[in-house]
Amino acid sequence: MNNIENRTAELDNKAENLCLWGAARAGAIVVLPAIGTMALMANEVYMIVRLGQVYDVKVSKAAAMGFLSSLGAAFAGQTLATLLPFPPMQLAVGVSVTYAVGKAAQAWIKADCPSDVAEFKKLFQGVKATASEKWRELLSHPQKDVPLGDEQDPLDGAAGLDPLRLKRMLGLREEITRRLTDLPLGSEIIGPVLDYIYADSRVKAVLDAFENPRPLRIVFVGRTGAGKSSVINALTGKYLAEVSDPVPGQQQAEKHSIADGDSVLFEVVDTRGIADAGPGAEEALEKALGEFLPDLMILMIPLTDRSHLDDDIASVQKIRQKYFGGVTPVIVLLNKADQMAPPQEPVDSPRKQENIRLFREQVEAMTRAANLTPLAVLPICSYLDWSEDRQTILFDGRYNIDALMDLILDNVSLDAALQLALEARTQQAAHLVAERFVRSCTALAGTVGSSPLPVADITLLTGLQVVMVTVVSYLGGRDLDAKGVREFIAGLGLHVPAALALREVARVLAPVFGGAVSGSIAAAGTYAIGVSAIAYYVDGKPLSAIKGTFDAAKQWAEAKIKQDGLKFFK
Repeated sequence: MNNIENRTAELDNKAENLCLWGAARAGAIVVLPAIGTMALMANEVYMIVRLGQVYDVKVSKAAAMGFLSSLGAAFAGQTLATLLPFPPMQLAVGVSVTYAVGKAAQAWIKADCPSDVAEFKKLFQGVKATASEKWRELLSHPQKDVPLGDEQDPLDGAAGLDPLRLKRMLGLREEITRRLTDLPLGSEIIGPVLDYIYADSRVKAVLDAFENPRPLRIVFVGRTGAGKSSVINALTGKYLAEVSDPVPGQQQAEKHSIADGDSVLFEVVDTRGIADAGPGAEEALEKALGEFLPDLMILMIPLTDRSHLDDDIASVQKIRQKYFGGVTPVIVLLNKADQMAPPQEPVDSPRKQENIRLFREQVEAMTRAANLTPLAVLPICSYLDWSEDRQTILFDGRYNIDALMDLILDNVSLDAALQLALEARTQQAAHLVAERFVRSCTALAGTVGSSPLPVADITLLTGLQVVMVTVVSYLGGRDLDAKGVREFIAGLGLHVPAALALREVARVLAPVFGGAVSGSIAAAGTYAIGVSAIAYYVDGKPLSAIKGTFDAAKQWAEAKIKQDGLKFFK
């Protein structure tokens, strides 16, 4: 082997040793109930951070936590491990999950920490399956009693909702004003920038959504026992909706709210069995849908019962056309994917996946024939096994629920999406709002760059970009000081002076524009800065990964604007 190959092999060996160490350490932790699941997660976070050090990639705790949450099953597996009363089972789960997390994280880091983690989820599942068969070997590491890091670290936000960060986010409007006022821009700049930002309907919608989030309104269509309640519980990870066995002949449509304590998360019309057209069904439907304006309709089709496909699809189309003008978005869920043949195989097995694919294509063809155009036909599994007090998930069989969450958040109004996202995951809510805020600022920048305004283009544009980056950093739980600004600009390298400047904030960049800035250049550059800020402050990506983010985002935005104008960002 040449020197490069030797060096790569050396680093890979170090990484493998860290994964083995982390897995063995998990075995020492998992049998100590007083330490708990958070200690296992801390162990994994430190393992991921240390893996980054092996490959000279700075991985923050926030980035490591983000990667862990994207795997989904890791946390559930550890929870199960700490609750099982039989120590060998605890050991097998804890050790195999941690080793699989390590190998998936190693591959993720070597790939430069991409935001799309689909392939690493698959790798995690495969390694976990293999590791569960040789967990005893993984326990033999000589340093298993030596912690990778501080296992008592509480890892703020690890459970999904960080109250302090949430409180900060809810005061976003005031925070924008305060932060902009604190910047050394001068009142002749600050006043027009604030007026311009707050007058824009898109930005106003973002800020109003934070202050006044509302429940997500859903019309469920499907037979009794299709799994509607289970889907709600799976989305939130909480036991909110009662799950019961089907009651024969239960066809009464009803409207009800689903709350978590004092917070109402969903307003639901359940058309339960309405496709059977039983006595009084139409009247019940009329009453339930009266003045109900849903964000979306969900058609539930259990993969275990396909006998009513035509009728159920026709029911969705009828309700949608009659009550909602045919415009309410529809998602078709193929629930109970885990029960697709062959039943003894896991949901991601090739044979089961092929059967799911064939059924999905059949349903897609039927929706096209009925002139129904759903956002997606998505196979899912919403199965969760709960403790007696309904507070703890004992077994997590969820499949594609993250994809469903993303689909919902991307296709409903922000005030409804935000309520669900805040309750489910603060990180996801922060990313959602940051992304939409960057789009709003991008559209504003295009207007600033192409229209003469009382304040000079570059001054107003700079102020707008300052607000955008400070808001994004705030959503990421960071306070953007002078050092943070310099760190961020350094992370973008020399690209910023060539595009759009943060010169007034950093006081290090010279004016380079010499006249009016065109709308397309202003918009593309602003978008690239915003995307880079999200990657760094919200997603926790290392600076080494940010350097290519700016160029890629700018090139994409330029092509998008050239093709469609600013329509996408509005």
